[in-house]
Amino acid sequence: MKRDKIFTAVFVSMIVLPFVLALVKPAGGVSKAEKRQLSPAPRLELSITGIAALPRQIDSWFSDHFGFRAKLARANDALEYTFLGTSARVIVGKDDWLFLKRGLRNDVNLMPVVRDLCGDAPLSEEQLDAWENALQTNRRKIEALGAIYVFVVVPNKHTLYHRYLPSSVACKPGRTRLDQLATRLNSLDDFPWIDLRKTFATIDDVVLFHKTDTHWNANGALKAYDILTRWMASKVAFASLDIPARVKRIDTPIGGGDLAHMAGLEGTVSEVMHGFKVEQRQARPLRNPYPQLTTDPGRQPQAFRLPHDNFDNAVIFHDSFVSQRLKHLLSETFSVSRFAWAGNPVLPLDIVEPDHAGIVIHEMVERNLLQPWF
Repeated sequence: MKRDKIFTAVFVSMIVLPFVLALVKPAGGVSKAEKRQLSPAPRLELSITGIAALPRQIDSWFSDHFGFRAKLARANDALEYTFLGTSARVIVGKDDWLFLKRGLRNDVNLMPVVRDLCGDAPLSEEQLDAWENALQTNRRKIEALGAIYVFVVVPNKHTLYHRYLPSSVACKPGRTRLDQLATRLNSLDDFPWIDLRKTFATIDDVVLFHKTDTHWNANGALKAYDILTRWMASKVAFASLDIPARVKRIDTPIGGGDLAHMAGLEGTVSEVMHGFKVEQRQARPLRNPYPQLTTDPGRQPQAFRLPHDNFDNAVIFHDSFVSQRLKHLLSETFSVSRFAWAGNPVLPLDIVEPDHAGIVIHEMVERNLLQPWF
């Protein structure tokens, strides 16, 4: 009888404790492992749509905040890898290479990246039309401000290093969504865009991406900066302050990058992270230029000013690839540089004042084409 009571008490505690912990800990926040903002606390709005949305808000909030969620998720990831050699969010490739299985949004069922690589997920003509219209609209609005627009696409890690994918998912690369968009954009009248795949695919003497991280390393970031500045050379005035000579390479042994963390493998895998820093930095930070853009603490806009006014200003709409190192280079390049996170292909250009930019750089990683924007 006593044993039954103890068992019942333990069982009830296991059920109740996660809910109690969810109530007492702060709502919101960012999941470092999942690279996303967690759901905020539910808010009741006294309207038909507000009341109808409340159950979904509660479900989303509890799914993100129940007690021990992060620890249980990490333990599950580690067990999957240890006993099954796989992961729910990460592809474990050859020679300790890790790849993202699908995008990082939690609110939609995103397509696996490898499906696109194999050519099994083409855009419809209607979707291509929508992408073309969005990018052309960006261009028209920016040129109406008297600035230059350039669209820059960073290739997926899978695109460059598919030879390291495991045989279970490997395929002969097919016609991807970026191939489709490239054909469409190249058919337009001198559309200003840079497809980094072209140059990156020709580089085989150095590795451009981290093995255990989704992002490029110092080699990739510096090469992208070189390609971009070459493109800008005859179009805008930017600082040539001997930036390459001030770049100091930094190699740091770590217990795995963001993919290792997503799979619960930190400490199990390791690599040398090839990074850099810009020495004798001249750019000084300014206040947030677009505070109205987002409340996400990890994606706040930033601005920098050089002590030189004889160069153009720039606005850079970007994702994590600019946040990872390229921001340090671009902030040393323009008199004033303003950075704003923008994943949507339709840019929030109402925030850009006429004097903010001589050039607007719109950077996007290839896998963003898999998101259901349209």
